[in-house]
Amino acid sequence: MNKIRIVIIGSGWVTENRHIPALLKNKNFEITAVVGKDENKVRLLAKKYKIKMAYFGDATKNTKWLEICDAVMIGIDPLNHHKVAKFCLNHGKHVLMEKPLTVLIKDSEDLVKIANKSKLKFGIVHNFQFSDSSKKLDKELISGKLGKLKVVFAFQFGNPKRRLPSWYEKLPWGLFFDESPHLLYLLDKYAKGISLVNATKFNSSSGMQTPASVIANFKTNLGVPASIYLNFESPLSEWYLLVIGEKRFGILDVFRDTYYSLPNDGAHKAFDILRTTKKNIIEQIKGTVTSGFKVIRKDYLCGNEKIVDLFANAVLKNSNLSPISIIDAYRINKLQFEIMNKAEIVK
Repeated sequence: MNKIRIVIIGSGWVTENRHIPALLKNKNFEITAVVGKDENKVRLLAKKYKIKMAYFGDATKNTKWLEICDAVMIGIDPLNHHKVAKFCLNHGKHVLMEKPLTVLIKDSEDLVKIANKSKLKFGIVHNFQFSDSSKKLDKELISGKLGKLKVVFAFQFGNPKRRLPSWYEKLPWGLFFDESPHLLYLLDKYAKGISLVNATKFNSSSGMQTPASVIANFKTNLGVPASIYLNFESPLSEWYLLVIGEKRFGILDVFRDTYYSLPNDGAHKAFDILRTTKKNIIEQIKGTVTSGFKVIRKDYLCGNEKIVDLFANAVLKNSNLSPISIIDAYRINKLQFEIMNKAEIVK
């Protein structure tokens, strides 16, 4: 196999702006077709990226595309992940799929069994752990610049007026189910493994499936506290990971793909406060400008380029897909269900 022939299943925003651009940058892939239910979107996508073949309708029904691929990139709504991924595995295709894994834990377990039995490669798009900002954090951790870690904390604020998929309210706990994997796998990576201690859900103030907020606390293999906080009724949309050490305070801005750390401010006197403020302002501006240029160059892929590279190596060289294997996907998916099943509900 000189190149992996891959078919795109889905025609949404993440497929158009993340999956396809990342695949096109990788010399190991040839995109042979795009498949989707929205005929107009599929046609536009095929035209934009000069994809020769386009198929319309349910990918498990209109199946001519099976003849021209070795693998699939699935970017459809999570409600159909199990059906389509299972169909592809049963027809001998390697699978790379957008998170979350599935909306029923039994369906996730089913995919794990099928993938393991078939010996096919199954990867999940847990991309932000490979972003440029995450790489910078990795370097500081390896060098010991942050010092002994004390806390790992991830939080997100979501503005309900931002661009959102049409199907999110059909998911268990709505947007929580679609977006929480990002914070969970980041927390899992930097805390060296997490297990749930307790969780609290505050119901929506407007009767939506998506909660107002969710809080969860975890034990960690690193032996430090770890928590996530998700709010879905905010006037701002911001996602952050804080990695707090004895020497420095690491700040990873997920949306802007920036990372920097602030020094220990000692006695917190006027000079210490001014130094922290100055550093914070400078790094925010630098990071925003750098990411802005990526957007202009259409190179703002947020780690997706690494995802497709890992997938390519797994298919071509039979290498391990960790940390984006189906086992990793299942572990994060299982944490989602544990939070939903064990959370104290506040109405």
